[in-house]
Amino acid sequence: MTIFEKIIKKEVAADFLYENESAVIINDKFPQANFHFLVLPKKKYINLQEFLNKADEKEILEFFDAVKFQLNKFKNAKIMFNCGEYAEIEYMHCHIISNDEVV
Repeated sequence: MTIFEKIIKKEVAADFLYENESAVIINDKFPQANFHFLVLPKKKYINLQEFLNKADEKEILEFFDAVKFQLNKFKNAKIMFNCGEYAEIEYMHCHIISNDEVV
């Protein structure tokens, strides 16, 4: 079980900012900018392609509603999807990061 699955099940503490039936938004535990959020689908998908092909329409819409909810609060944000072999955690997720990113 990944850390994201444990967070979604509330077995691991996280700062929940938003939640609907299909997705959650949390503060990134290791922020790389002034604001840095993670949008997680509640079901595990390895990459964006799997999510778009296997999730039902409601789940996809609710995930992107969560993204929209957070983006409406901030201007000049970047959106990044971490997927598959390039992600530290094999669980498709979206980062919403301010443009003052510190590398």
